[in-house]
Amino acid sequence: MDLPDLPPLPRLAARDGPDAAQELLKLLKNPFSVQLGPAALYSALGTSLGVTAFIAICFSFLRPYNQAIYAPRLKHADEKHAPPPIGRKPWSWITPLLRTDESLLVRQIGMDAVVFLRFIRMCRNMFLVLALVGTAILIPVHLASTVKSYDGGKTVTEWIIQITPSNVFGRAHWAQVVVAWLFNAVIAGFLWWNYRRVLQLRRQYFEGDDYQTSLHSRTLMLSDLPRQACSDEGIARIIDQVVPNSSFARTAVARNVKDLPDLIDEHAHAVRTLEKILARYLRDPARLPPARPSCRPERRDRAFDTYPRGQKLDAIDYYTQRIRDLEVEVREVRASVDKRGTMPYGFASYSDIAEAHAIAHACRRKRPRGARITLAPRPADITWRNMPLSSATRARRRWINNVWIAVLTLLWVGPNAMIAIFLVDLGNLGRVWPAFARSLAANRSFWGMVQGIASPALMSLVYLVLPILFRRMSIKAGDQTKTGRERHVLGKMYAFFVFNNLVVFSFFSVVWSFVAGVVDTTNRDHVNAWDAIQRQDLAAAAFVAFCNNGLFWVTSRARRRAS
Repeated sequence: MDLPDLPPLPRLAARDGPDAAQELLKLLKNPFSVQLGPAALYSALGTSLGVTAFIAICFSFLRPYNQAIYAPRLKHADEKHAPPPIGRKPWSWITPLLRTDESLLVRQIGMDAVVFLRFIRMCRNMFLVLALVGTAILIPVHLASTVKSYDGGKTVTEWIIQITPSNVFGRAHWAQVVVAWLFNAVIAGFLWWNYRRVLQLRRQYFEGDDYQTSLHSRTLMLSDLPRQACSDEGIARIIDQVVPNSSFARTAVARNVKDLPDLIDEHAHAVRTLEKILARYLRDPARLPPARPSCRPERRDRAFDTYPRGQKLDAIDYYTQRIRDLEVEVREVRASVDKRGTMPYGFASYSDIAEAHAIAHACRRKRPRGARITLAPRPADITWRNMPLSSATRARRRWINNVWIAVLTLLWVGPNAMIAIFLVDLGNLGRVWPAFARSLAANRSFWGMVQGIASPALMSLVYLVLPILFRRMSIKAGDQTKTGRERHVLGKMYAFFVFNNLVVFSFFSVVWSFVAGVVDTTNRDHVNAWDAIQRQDLAAAAFVAFCNNGLFWVTSRARRRAS
């Protein structure tokens, strides 16, 4: 393509103008440079604290007038399981929050919730102590020892960089060694203290009436039963192989109940839908709406084809009749269950809780005849549709699930980097997109609001959607309990965010700069690749990158909390 007739200087200026590809390469070389400023830290912390205070104030004034929303268990729970009473003053919720004993919370909200709350408090207190120790020792040492100029020059870094060890040399680094050992001692102390308390809570829970009187506390669950042992007697023989001196157990092998679970779920869904419709329609019995509520028939209704297509029905009459039809179907399916149609899992109940736990402990690393014996979870915790799956089927599904999660983790690297580069600072997008740069210059206030909302909103949406996606994938993979599913989801979420947020973000600019430096040294100094690699100090570059990226994580976490 021929250039137009221009004088020499304008032609050179046009040739040397900014190129979108070169700008993108510069941004990729250091995607966090836009965050390195005290103003970004002040803005993020101010937004986070402001939004937190606003939510707390709104909650305090709305709670007294919406008890059914913020304390729904007050209406239905008995005296033993009801939450502590709260006054109608805006600040009345603070006292129960601070003074309610954990032993009471175990009865009211459950052991899992209490352990989760204790873990959150442990993290809060532990990181507060770590922050105090780190700032009291490291910040004065770094401020006093940082190098503010090089070779007599006037290169002065920002204070936010001066408090990091990136420009500290010599004996001052021993302060980091001391603080590292102090951090280890603080973390070990918090873990030891909270493990002791959790052990006490577990003993209180096991000695409580709710656990002592529950059936699952003295029941064993057997899965992966061989075909020859799929009977009540077969379950007893499998247990006798491991613990021959055990007492008599009431055994029950699972039966093929056909469509009964799906019918029960449909019945429960229809009942809840009818309750919602009646609650809206009968909100004011003295003044009923002139028209009764209407709805379309559900597609999973077996009589769906008998209704006029596209026509709405009376919702109250439709769901009332659907509930009756489902009750008839449930009774018919229960009556037609074949006792000979067994499933590869079952249960064994004992009269003594201690004996059931002792047998489960004896069987924890044994697979008699391929069967797996564990303590039975609560019935509501079991994913019943996955119980008939064989171990080979579950292993194959887990492998496929892990492959899909690995692919998703790798695919998210690109969007994650683009969010860090462009959405955090829309000015970078204008550097590679001239049309957007003109719009940005003309509407700075509007795009400023978009920049403050877009990145945290998008990341928060990802944090909300990913657990839902991972839960569904874990169910498809064959997890037999909801507790096991949540454990797997937590592990996969941890791996996903550690890889994308820590490994990729922290080492991305280091590797990019390292490769660019090797290529530049090879071309400029005409040396071979190995000599160029040796000249690049990869360890020092990684250390400086961690220091520079620290502010990014402070601001991004604060902005996410505000969103």
